[in-house]
Amino acid sequence: MLDERHDQRHDQANGIELLARAQSAALTPSGLDEAVAAVAVWAATAPAGLVELHLGRWAADRRVGLRLLAVRSVALAGGEARRALLALLGTDARRDVRRLAAVEFVALADLDRPDDLEQLRALLLEPDDALAAGVAEQLVARVAGWDAASGGSADGSLAGLVAPLLASRAVKARTAVLRGLGGWRPGSPLALPDVVAQITSGLADEAGPVRQAAAKALADLAATIPAQGWALVRRLHAGASPRTRALLERQCIAGALAGGLTRDEAWTWATEPEQRTRRALALALRSGAERDSGGRNWHRDLLRHLSVDPVPAVRAAALDAARSFATEAWAARAAQRNAGSGSRAVAEAAQRLAKAVRTRQKAS
Repeated sequence: MLDERHDQRHDQANGIELLARAQSAALTPSGLDEAVAAVAVWAATAPAGLVELHLGRWAADRRVGLRLLAVRSVALAGGEARRALLALLGTDARRDVRRLAAVEFVALADLDRPDDLEQLRALLLEPDDALAAGVAEQLVARVAGWDAASGGSADGSLAGLVAPLLASRAVKARTAVLRGLGGWRPGSPLALPDVVAQITSGLADEAGPVRQAAAKALADLAATIPAQGWALVRRLHAGASPRTRALLERQCIAGALAGGLTRDEAWTWATEPEQRTRRALALALRSGAERDSGGRNWHRDLLRHLSVDPVPAVRAAALDAARSFATEAWAARAAQRNAGSGSRAVAEAAQRLAKAVRTRQKAS
C-alpha cells in the first residue's frame, strides 16, 4: 500500500513537472513543439478528465502560446470535449489558432451529421484563404483518391462537398480537390458526369495551378477509362481556347505519349477530322520517338501519315517532329517534297528538316 502511494505521488510530481515544462516552453517563440510533446507524454498517464480540464484552461487563456498549445493538443481530448474546445478555438482572435482549429475539426467531423457538414461548408467559404485551403486539403485526404474503398454514407456526404470545395476562393483549395478528382475510380460516390463537369470547369479557372491540376486530373481519368476518357480529351481539345489547348497538349497528349498512349488511340488522334487534334498529336511527337513493346517505332508511321496532311499547320508540325528520323529516307523525301510549299510555315519546317538530314548524313 505504501509503495502504491509512493508511486502515485511520484507520478503526480512527474506530471506537475511535465505540465510546468510544457507551459513554459509554449510561452517561448520556438518552444511550441517541445510543449506539445511534453503534454502528450503527460496525457498518457493522466487521470480521466484532467487532460480536458487543462486543455480548457489553456484554450481560454489570454496568452496566445497556451491557446496554440491547446489547439495543437486538442486530439488528446475525448470526442465531445474536443468538439467544445474546437468551437471555442475556432472563434479565436488569432488567425493561426483559428486555422489550426479548422483543420482539427475536419479530422473530427462526422460526415453523417448535418451540423458538421454545414460547418464544413462554412469553413470552405471563409475569407481566410489559408484556412479554407487547409480545410480543403484535409477533406480530400479523408478519402484518398476519391475511390470507393471506404464506402458508406460518409463518402456520399463528402461527395456533396465537392461543389463547395471548387467554389472556394482559395486557389490551394480548388487545386487540392482537382488533384483528388484525378484518382476517380468506377464505383466512387462521385458520379462520372459530375467529375467530368468539375474537371472541365477547372480547365477554365483563372488560376494557373488549378488549371494544371484539372489537366492532370483529365489525363489520369483518360488512363483509368481510356475509351470515354480520351474521347473527352479530344472533344475538350477541339473546342478549347488556345490557352487550354496548349495545356491539354502538354499535360494530356505529350504526357500520354511518353507514358504509354496506345497505338490505337494515337491513330484515332492522327485521323480525327478536327485539324486541331491532328496538329496536337504532331506537336506532341516533337519530343522524340518512343519504341513500343515490340521494338518497332510506330511513331514513325504516325509522322509519315501526318507529313502529308492537307492542312499546312499539321504538316509543318509533323515535319518538325520528323527531325527525330532525319537518318531515314522518308524524312529526306518529305523535306524535299515540301521545300517549295506555298505555306511559309511548311516551307520553313521543311528547310529545318532538310538541314537535320544533311547534318546526320555528314555525321555518318
